[in-house]
Amino acid sequence: MSRPVLLQVEDLSCRLGTRLVLEDIELTVTAGEVLGLIGANGAGKSTLLRCLLGLQRRSSGRVLVDGRAIEDHDGPALARRMAWVPQPKGAAMGRR
Repeated sequence: MSRPVLLQVEDLSCRLGTRLVLEDIELTVTAGEVLGLIGANGAGKSTLLRCLLGLQRRSSGRVLVDGRAIEDHDGPALARRMAWVPQPKGAAMGRR
């Protein structure tokens, strides 16, 4: 029995200014999966999360939540499905 697809990312690319930060990202997350993002500073982890949440404009590609384009969800309904709690600047280094 297959699990429902909760999040589907197709050919996602994103620019910050003139810099291409993400290129041709493909991702599928199904019910019951746990996903972690790891990488060096400046690798694009936060940019990817902002794109997935619709907080950052994509250069190309699609983000589908429950099979529907993220821009087709209203804010409150999307907030019940996805959330992000950003880390304060400097917290990773033990600074406050």
